[in-house]
This record gives sequence, C-alpha cells and structure tokens, in this order.
Amino acid sequence: MDDALRIRTADIHFVVDRLQQMQRESADWILTNRLDLDRLGVMGHSLGGATAVQVCLEDPRFKAAINLDGFQFGDIRRRSLNRPVLMIESESFAGANDFLAGQHAGGLQKITIAGSTHMDFTDENFTMPMLRFFGMTGPIEPASMGRILNEGIIAFFEE
Repeated sequence: MDDALRIRTADIHFVVDRLQQMQRESADWILTNRLDLDRLGVMGHSLGGATAVQVCLEDPRFKAAINLDGFQFGDIRRRSLNRPVLMIESESFAGANDFLAGQHAGGLQKITIAGSTHMDFTDENFTMPMLRFFGMTGPIEPASMGRILNEGIIAFFEE
C-alpha cells in the first residue's frame, strides 16, 4: 500500500509542478494568475485520503488535507505534520486512524458520520441505489451524506 501511496503522491506533485510551470511560461493560458498554487488543500477518499495527508506532509504548498474514510499509510505514522488534517470517517471505520491523534502537531480533527459505510463516500450511492439492497451502503440517505460531506469539507477548507 505504501508503494501505491507514493505513486499517487508523485502524481499530485507532478500536476502542481506542471500547473506552476504553465503559469510561469504561458501568459495567455486561461488560468494564468488565477491559481494560488502556494496555498493548496488536498483531499481524497480511501487510499486517496491517505495520499492527501502524505502530499501535505511532503509539500509546503499544501496547507491542509482531508482524508475521507481512508486508513492512513505513509510517513505520517512516523512523522508529525504541522498543518491541519480532517479525518471524515464512516461509522463502520470509526477510530481506525485514532493512533495519529497523539503525534499530530497541526491539529487533527475528526468527524464520524453515523449510519455510513465506506461506499457512502462515493457517488455510487446516488447512481446505484441497489448497493443498499446488497448491504454495501449504510442506512444514511445519499442526500444527507452529500450535505454532511459538503458542509464539513467547505467549513474545514474555509477555516
């Protein structure tokens, strides 16, 4: 899993480096002078959530990270991060990353969403309602889950 995490982390670094290069070299690019690439936030679901925290740990351009229901792999298990991290967990995954709480210098916040499972964090709970029939999603309604996620993510990044 650490190998997969490092590949994804390198991908994110590459994209941001490329965006910076395009802003420097292309005055007529539609996004020139519209991106603040020194104050970024990063978030992801599952392994993407662990990747988000790893990216924030490695790259000072990222000022905050959100891990959506992902078990935390990577260097954060051995190093402290001095930037804010929000862990939004499903009820079925609650507590899986509690081992980070004592070593995190930047402020580790946690939200656990009652009635949710790992798949409730995806769009599939909207597009494939049969997942509930198979027990792959929790009893939380997709619209409620979406509202809770949107409000929590926006509030965290605005702060």
